[in-house]
Amino acid sequence: MTSEPARKLPERILSLDSLRSVDDLTKRISESSSVEEFKQAAGALLADYAASQEANRKLQEENSYLRAHPDEESESEKDREIARLKKENKNLEEELEDTKKQVFTDQLTGLDKRIVAELVFPELLAKARRDNDPLSVVMIDVDDFGLYNNTYGHVQGDSALKTVARVMQEQTRDSDVVARYGGEEFLILLPGADENGALKKICELRDAIAATDIPVIDEETLLCRDGNHARKTICAGIYTIRSREGIPFATAVGYADQALYASKYYVDEKGEKPKNKVSLYTKNQVQPDKELIISK
Repeated sequence: MTSEPARKLPERILSLDSLRSVDDLTKRISESSSVEEFKQAAGALLADYAASQEANRKLQEENSYLRAHPDEESESEKDREIARLKKENKNLEEELEDTKKQVFTDQLTGLDKRIVAELVFPELLAKARRDNDPLSVVMIDVDDFGLYNNTYGHVQGDSALKTVARVMQEQTRDSDVVARYGGEEFLILLPGADENGALKKICELRDAIAATDIPVIDEETLLCRDGNHARKTICAGIYTIRSREGIPFATAVGYADQALYASKYYVDEKGEKPKNKVSLYTKNQVQPDKELIISK
């Protein structure tokens, strides 16, 4: 089984590359109840790492001096010290990479965690306002995922989530933020996408997911072999922030969530509740895209 490709972290997050201790960071994050507390915890670790880097810098300066004055220390001793410094720096870089993965990447799907979207949202919104561009927020839910888990098993459920995540990565741009919001819910931020652009993009994503086979991870643990495990559908809700509109992250997600609710519980003219829908929240009204429903 091949692992899912890791999505490149947004450049805005790379400023946190200096976070040094995985254990300390994850502990502080688990105790943080808000993004502000998260930033404070990260800032403390940044300061700690900066002090460590300063100590390394001074040590490197000392080595440079000793190289220029060979009479003060043997060449072999200097080489050993330089080798030690290089090894420490390499170990530190590996720690930083592990930290980024644990903090910002969802281990199952390889997508960003929700905290990434929450952290970059203010900057994306500020840029949208400066450039007079829209910013669309999308909430996505895998249809009847609890029933799917209960019918085919959690191992197959994991395969479904990984497949949905992979298609999301393939169907979105590098500038988009795609995150696992929690459980079977996902969040996408689409910079520069207005209502029509976001609706077109998410409907294309919806169709691509519905057309993608979900591989069987383990035949022995597949609880049911009725053939319906092979495909999964999603519902989605979109809220587009206009260019001059300032809005908190939670409010924007809340509006997109209302549109998602309309998609999940929409009843058509026949009194049926079709799945695989996308709805748009606009002008304080939820408007389902009736003409874009796929009939199964």
